Amino acid sequence: MLIIDPKLRWYIDDDKRYIHESAGCVIVNEKSKILLFELMKFPYGFTIPAGHVDTGEAPLQSVIREVQEEVGMSVKPKLLGQTMVNGDSCRRGSDDHKWSLFIANVDPSEIKKIHVDPKEGSRPVWISLDQAAQTRLASAIKFLLGKYNDAIKEELA
Repeated sequence: MLIIDPKLRWYIDDDKRYIHESAGCVIVNEKSKILLFELMKFPYGFTIPAGHVDTGEAPLQSVIREVQEEVGMSVKPKLLGQTMVNGDSCRRGSDDHKWSLFIANVDPSEIKKIHVDPKEGSRPVWISLDQAAQTRLASAIKFLLGKYNDAIKEELA
């Protein structure tokens, strides 16, 4: 059964797959560590601030909103890339997502504002990209950090 959520940006691709659009942000501190937090709902694991792109939003608007909602920070993200993540099931009815991945350096004053929305997750941590690869990540985030590993490392340098 197909569940269409009119609040989300979605489309049917050429292969007749129902695709949701999502956006996430790799947040980097002054020590070149990235911010992760543990999801309290499906798809469990550690994640970056991320979520669905709402109807009427561009991915950039969405990721700025998601970062503010999920961790209480203001960021100026830069697009790393867009890619399909197949088999990325969500509670809102899609198994495939077109992801826009952003990166943002965070001002030290913003770090003090971190407050993970308890409906979303808990346990914020700052870790290296290499440590993140060894962490129990939500599957889409594991895929994205792997795919964009070199681009993220360039930004960290």
